[in-house]
Amino acid sequence: MPNALGIGLSYTDETQKYLFSNASLSLNGQPLPPQLVSLDSATATTHSLTLRADAWVFPFLDMYLLGSTFEGTAKDINGSLGGQPLPVPQSIAFSGRSYGLGGTLAGKYGSLFGSYDYNIDWAWTTVNDNALTVIRHGPRAGVILGDQNFRTRAYLGAVQEIVPSAVTGSMPVQGMGTLGYKHLCRPAGKLDVSDRDIL
Repeated sequence: MPNALGIGLSYTDETQKYLFSNASLSLNGQPLPPQLVSLDSATATTHSLTLRADAWVFPFLDMYLLGSTFEGTAKDINGSLGGQPLPVPQSIAFSGRSYGLGGTLAGKYGSLFGSYDYNIDWAWTTVNDNALTVIRHGPRAGVILGDQNFRTRAYLGAVQEIVPSAVTGSMPVQGMGTLGYKHLCRPAGKLDVSDRDIL
């Protein structure tokens, strides 16, 4: 059985391509017609440090609270203005913080284990005007290796990331001023996440 109460610190690197949909754009506060300008996709690399406190309320259910700080870079921003590539910076740095909560359903048979995790957090970032809601969920299955003196876990899993709220903000456009945006974004393809437990 795991400890009833726990606290942990983890570091995560995440690289993800995002597709923009239902985008409305403005230049220096003036709305732009969709046929003139479009914002298509971008790739974001994020480094985050997360503090997690948890409690096993049932032998099969772990509930937890999260707090994170993060920083990263958005690059490969693809868009067009009048049929030409959008003249925006090729790299935009960002940072922020987030707070959230979640739960994990888990089971074990011998040295094998499986779990399903669901969490929701609210993030404040320098590239978004408002708090951004992010939902992550997915399964994990693996094996416990070692003995009482040294024990580790090897696992495979999948994560789906959902951003149900609109993203609003602005970015500089070379020689033209400020491009404002409001859109829904969704990840494209597989989420590439590697994490390492520190505590």
